[in-house]
Amino acid sequence: EDVAAKVLRQVEFYFSASNLPKDRFLRSQVESSPDGSVSLDLICSFSRMRDILQVPSPCCIPVAVLNSVADILESKSDKLAISEDKKTVRSTQALTEITVTDQETNERSVFLKPFPFDSTIDGLTEALSSYGTINCVRLRRHVRSKDFRGSIFVEFETKEVALEFCKRCEAGEVTNDGATLYCEMKLDYLERKVKERKERADRGEDDDAGEDMDVEMDTRARGNWEYSKKRPRDSDASDAGPNKTYKGEDGGAEVPDLEKGLVVAFTLAEGVEVEGETGMGKRDVLKKNGLSQGEDGADVAHIEFGNGATSGFARYVNPEAAQVVLKKYAESPFEMDGKPLLASCRLLEGGEEDEYLAKVKE
Repeated sequence: EDVAAKVLRQVEFYFSASNLPKDRFLRSQVESSPDGSVSLDLICSFSRMRDILQVPSPCCIPVAVLNSVADILESKSDKLAISEDKKTVRSTQALTEITVTDQETNERSVFLKPFPFDSTIDGLTEALSSYGTINCVRLRRHVRSKDFRGSIFVEFETKEVALEFCKRCEAGEVTNDGATLYCEMKLDYLERKVKERKERADRGEDDDAGEDMDVEMDTRARGNWEYSKKRPRDSDASDAGPNKTYKGEDGGAEVPDLEKGLVVAFTLAEGVEVEGETGMGKRDVLKKNGLSQGEDGADVAHIEFGNGATSGFARYVNPEAAQVVLKKYAESPFEMDGKPLLASCRLLEGGEEDEYLAKVKE
């Protein structure tokens, strides 16, 4: 598949009903724009797009690349619209038309295995597309190692196509490299996993949920596990799994799944004091005055800023959110009450980043 086809499919996926309702960060960008447009520079800075375009850094997308992507979308997509200056992209559908529930998405999805551990989303999508139109393929990964588990969720265009696919699997008609594939409707899979966990708990056995946390639980099959900070993890494209935090049913310690590029270090400008306002703490004031560019602060996972501090760290829900804030700061330094708020604002990298993330995990 050529680069143009991959670009088209990926950007259309970002704005699709399969992704946008779940993608808090991108949705906040859409909702903050009068016509739902999003900077093409931002879209191309997502890690999956950088992989497709072979651009190493999210900070420096070449103008020629941006223009090429704009031309591809403008000429090939009937689902997206490009601005006249070729700097922004939006869906041709109203946001209300895109919104669907997890229940609807799960009803047309299946659980499928086994697959080789070196499988890719592009390869799997191509191999399975002959069985029906596929909205997206989501690789299931181990929580800590991020290694592919050998099983996937496939979202088809309709529930009927998904049910027919399952029937063909049961009849042994669907294979991969000679291996017969096991298929189960996703909602049935989720309910089965919750039931199995409950049975293990009743027997006093250890719960294996730590190795199965990447299951996307909907409200119908959530069990006693809390799912939070929903932001798709972009590295798997259609699989965009979120930067997650899971909490055991006993309220035990949270185990964050962190990646590089999330943390911004900032220093207050000389003489600036951050005081809490009515109904707002110091962290909320910092968000309000620039450190958050998302709706209701949804792009910020945590701000570390103690009493009397003159510097701190802002950890974002994904690298793209951090890049948005850094770009905004570079364009126009943040102010509070008409005066400069920060003396510096930079991405934490290298040894500094490793040390910070190690402390967070502790």
